Amino acid sequence: MTVEYRWLQGPDLEQLEPILARFGWASLNPNTSRAIAAFEDDRLVGFLPLQLFPHCEPLYVDPGFRGTGVAERLADIMYAFMVEIKARGFICVADSPHAERICIERGMHKVESPVYIA
Repeated sequence: MTVEYRWLQGPDLEQLEPILARFGWASLNPNTSRAIAAFEDDRLVGFLPLQLFPHCEPLYVDPGFRGTGVAERLADIMYAFMVEIKARGFICVADSPHAERICIERGMHKVESPVYIA
């Protein structure tokens, strides 16, 4: 058994779609993802994607402008941009009750899984 490893990017990521769909995993954005894949002959036997996942924070508003809707408008503009670029998703660290409320009001949910950072 000889396994070949090669990078997939752009349109080549489509090869992963049947497996992603079978497990209910989101599609990869070809503009912000690539994957190392393992092949035996032409048969895909494994892969590990690298996905750029936007991180939107910190949110800052000058104290004199708090409570005026500036934070909410900034969040709305950023959210619209994430939709426009077809981001697979994005992360917001809500380090205040107000930021948490903004996230919840825009349909975001708190991650309950272990998250690790290097």
